[in-house]
Amino acid sequence: MKNHLKLLLIPLAAIISACATNERIMMDKTVPSAICEVGDTLEIALEENPTTGYVWRITDDGSPVLKLENQSYQARATSGNIAGAGGTIIYIFKAVNPGETKVKLVCARPWENNKPINKAVFTVTAK
Repeated sequence: MKNHLKLLLIPLAAIISACATNERIMMDKTVPSAICEVGDTLEIALEENPTTGYVWRITDDGSPVLKLENQSYQARATSGNIAGAGGTIIYIFKAVNPGETKVKLVCARPWENNKPINKAVFTVTAK
């Protein structure tokens, strides 16, 4: 009987995992909150121009609900590749636990302690 139950549970687990959405949710200052499922990926995109010295830095990463997986910078597409044109910093998080959390960031020059020129807060609820 136990073996038959195991045989039924294996396909059931496969079906449940196949139904997981694993969505990619895009967030920016115009979309500062999101509701997602555990396993979903969240991208936070912010305008940045590192040539000025001002860069975004995470002050609260939303753990244990979220886990930072990656970050990358994409230069703005301009005609002629203009130096100093700026671009977008993208932070990629994975929802790893249910709950509500906030991701907090500041934009500042790292050598100028406690003088951010901009702040951003993103609220995420993972179910």
